[in-house]
Amino acid sequence: MTRPVVSIIVPVYNAAAYVAECLQSLIAQTYPALEIIVVDDGSTDDSYAICQSLCSASDRIRLYHQANAGVSAARNAGIAKSTGNYIMFVDADDALRDATTVETLLQAYTSQHDVLIYKKYHAHHTDTCKTVACPVRKIAWRLVMRETLNAPWNKVYRAEIIKRYSVDFPVGVKIGEDLMFNIAYFRHVQMVAMIDYGGYVYREDNIHSATKNLSATVGRDLARARKKLLCWAMQQRSLSLGIAYGYIALKNTRVTILQWWRRTKHKGGSV
Repeated sequence: MTRPVVSIIVPVYNAAAYVAECLQSLIAQTYPALEIIVVDDGSTDDSYAICQSLCSASDRIRLYHQANAGVSAARNAGIAKSTGNYIMFVDADDALRDATTVETLLQAYTSQHDVLIYKKYHAHHTDTCKTVACPVRKIAWRLVMRETLNAPWNKVYRAEIIKRYSVDFPVGVKIGEDLMFNIAYFRHVQMVAMIDYGGYVYREDNIHSATKNLSATVGRDLARARKKLLCWAMQQRSLSLGIAYGYIALKNTRVTILQWWRRTKHKGGSV
């Protein structure tokens, strides 16, 4: 096997209905220097068995199993096992668009870029594959306002930055953990590249998605994410990023109130 240049990390938990489709989309990639790191996070369904079967059929997959510790711990374990120069994340219920997705992304990535951002696939959108690069100081506020930093799956990261600065996902956080990871990463970014290419197939109908199952700790978790965002704004000395922080704070307050209302209603209380 060629020394992997790209490491794709897939955290898996009770995704038996989707994980085969996900991994097959990764195995099919035409980009040769690729490793697929699958971390089963203590699944109680057939996910691990399905992963084992696909692993035995492809030497691109490296499969690991751990006691259930959450998606952040699974991704961190994948980072620790990775050997590539670039790191991508794909959720077990999602997939890459086609066999040339990784190749398309790597062709757009240059030595001047610290991160590459791509898009979610939309059937009605015609991709231009045009790449635009911008200093992080000029684009950070827009990434926050557009919620582009809320996910790790639409980015290609430099492994060297992640490992040099010990960037990881906060364990025990139920919501906002992806934003915290991205803020920690982007604090060490100089140049951001964005490509007009919808390479990620995001599954909208998964009822087990974390964004559809907010925990009782949502207020605490969002406060932690806001604190990291504020620290980043202060580091950048950016008024526009500070304004973006204010926008996120107001939005988080709405989410917290909605969660409180749902819990009160569920318990039969009055509002």
